[in-house]
Amino acid sequence: MNTTAKPVVVFLTGGAWIIGYRMWGTLLGRALVPFGILVVVPDYRNFPRVNVDGMVQDVDMSIQWVMDNVEEFGGD
Repeated sequence: MNTTAKPVVVFLTGGAWIIGYRMWGTLLGRALVPFGILVVVPDYRNFPRVNVDGMVQDVDMSIQWVMDNVEEFGGD
C-alpha cells in the first residue's frame, strides 16, 4: 500500500456566475489523476440564487472542507 500523500488541485469552474460548465473539471481530472494528483471540483450556487458574496462564501467553505478532509482521501 502506498502511504505517500498525493498533491491536490482544487479547480473552480467558471460560467459568468450564472452557469457552471463542469466538463472542464472532468477533463482536468482525467489529465491529472493518472499522475497521482487528486482533483477536487467544488460546486457553488449561481446567480440569481445568490449574489457574488454568496458564491464566494460557498467557495470558501469548499476549500475549507478540502483542507479539513483531504487526508481521508489520500491527499496532502
